[in-house]
Amino acid sequence: MPNILTQSKVIITPENLSFHIDKTAWYAVNITARLKSEKQRGEKETDDEELTIELDYTTFPKPNADNNLKDAPAAFSGGSQHNQEKTIRIIVVLGLGKHTLTLSPQYQAEVISVWYEPLILANNKISLKLNETSKNRSEQPWMTFALVSPHFTQVTIKAKVWWHFFNGDDVQIRINSVIISHATNIRRHKHWLFHARAILDIFGREQ
Repeated sequence: MPNILTQSKVIITPENLSFHIDKTAWYAVNITARLKSEKQRGEKETDDEELTIELDYTTFPKPNADNNLKDAPAAFSGGSQHNQEKTIRIIVVLGLGKHTLTLSPQYQAEVISVWYEPLILANNKISLKLNETSKNRSEQPWMTFALVSPHFTQVTIKAKVWWHFFNGDDVQIRINSVIISHATNIRRHKHWLFHARAILDIFGREQ
């Protein structure tokens, strides 16, 4: 996984990160960043940190919001992150040659890592294995996948959740900002596609 950013840094102005692709193929371009809410910025602050992204000439606006980039799913916002890490993965075909990723902060943003990885297309399917465990958080965004293609017709997600003392893991899935409900889940977990069962999932369960 080649690094585009060699070490984490705090940026206060737009940052252009260029990288070179040796083969035209599908790739995942990954950005992990941490942003603060207005209260975390200071007692007298009245606005959150924001960070928008652009890959070559492609932007990632909020669905049905007239090209509004701020507070979009494929953007970073301190108002929802509260200084927790979030990763955006851009799934895209990149051609041979130079490409530029632009990170544009409002106020400032702590960019943890930026890297890319080739994806394998087999039987008209792309698989992306993450093997990542979320840190404890309360209804805060963890990952966003931006699919730069009109040809995706199906998305399959597998996750493993555990039951902990008096509480369990829950994962909510949204597509174009629409919550994907689970019709067979009990009422409490209707809007959480993955959820751990009390006691039964103490050793984890893949769904």
